[in-house]
Amino acid sequence: MNMTKAFLVSVLAVLLATSFLNSNALASSSVNGFGYDHCIKLCYPNHYTDADCKFECTKLLGYSDGGCMGLAPKFKCCCKK
Repeated sequence: MNMTKAFLVSVLAVLLATSFLNSNALASSSVNGFGYDHCIKLCYPNHYTDADCKFECTKLLGYSDGGCMGLAPKFKCCCKK
């Protein structure tokens, strides 16, 4: 009985761990789903704006577009090829 209980706990721990890994993969694929493939820094309200991000991506780094995206409050400045 103890071996069955230990096996069940191990299986549940693995399932829990993989559920956390899959949630991170979904968050990163949403950025790639829009064609933004290079995130360079965090955008902060009233500090690093969407316009600042677009300027840095297009004028300084040579990408075609850029913008602050993601889930609040941790928006990231991401650039598009």
